[in-house]
Amino acid sequence: MKINEMYEKNFRKLKPRAKVDIYKMSQEERDEYLTDYALYHRLFSMYITEKLNLREYDKKIKDSGLSITPYGKEDMDIYQYMSSDLLQYLYMRNNMHVERLNDVEKIELREFFTENNQNIEAGELPENINNFIQKTFKKVIIEDELEDEEIYFIFFGPASMSYSSPNCSVVIGIKYNEFIKDGVDDNEWRDRNIAQRKFINQIMEEIEKKGTETLGIPTTVIKYDDFSARSMTIEQKEEYDEIGGEI
Repeated sequence: MKINEMYEKNFRKLKPRAKVDIYKMSQEERDEYLTDYALYHRLFSMYITEKLNLREYDKKIKDSGLSITPYGKEDMDIYQYMSSDLLQYLYMRNNMHVERLNDVEKIELREFFTENNQNIEAGELPENINNFIQKTFKKVIIEDELEDEEIYFIFFGPASMSYSSPNCSVVIGIKYNEFIKDGVDDNEWRDRNIAQRKFINQIMEEIEKKGTETLGIPTTVIKYDDFSARSMTIEQKEEYDEIGGEI
């Protein structure tokens, strides 16, 4: 499984608040950490997608009749690209703090891929893996937990409340090409854009409500665009296809 090189090159972008410095680790420790990060991210994405029926919401957006155009993979940001084999519009935006897994849990995580690789590649989450993620994800995704366990807001993107969420929350991104005109005039585009935003806001509210009730922790859906989430570079995409895509 050749995934570490891609994760190492993109580590600072993927984990902007990480307290772990992989560059102070030995090569063996670094490889293990980045492998665990990639494996957990994959399973967490599948777990949340299934638990919140995100494929159904993705389909609602596609079939809305509002010409909501998904980005091609070449125009996605790195977080969206990593979920692009599961979803077109929605994606996982949390960072994975796998350093909080204990040694037994890390061994379990690696064994899941050895024993269930075909199921995972087919997008199926066996019950034992489902239970593992359910048991561990809250401690893995929480950002900078304070000693008094106080909940506070942090930014998952630009320094604006539009991109903020509680530090203990599940964070889901949504991104589509809202600026494409498809040959329509400015007035028609404006009206369509307003209708799209209203519909997307409805979807976001539904997912947030369902996530908070189903998962038992705050769930936030953040709408990104070309200005708040930059597309991957060609080099990053090639690295992921060659290395990261072999999870």
